[in-house]
Amino acid sequence: MEANLSSGSQWRRSILAAALILCAYFNVADNFYIQIILYVASVYLILTAVFKICLVYKIFGVDASRQRRSGSGMY
Repeated sequence: MEANLSSGSQWRRSILAAALILCAYFNVADNFYIQIILYVASVYLILTAVFKICLVYKIFGVDASRQRRSGSGMY
C-alpha cells in the first residue's frame, strides 16, 4: 500500500495517541469501557503514524502526503 499521510499528520497522530493513552491510564473517564475505547483508538493512531497509512483516508480517497502548500502565505 502507498503511504497517504504527511509527516505533520504523523506527529499529530503520535501526540494525540500519547494523550489518549495517558487519559486511559490515569482513568480520566472513570469507566472501564471508555478506557478500552481510548486504548484502541490510541493503538490505531500509533499504527497509522508508524506505517503512514490511514484506512479512513484510503476509503475517502484522501492523500495528505501529496498535498502541497499554496504560495498564498496561508498554511
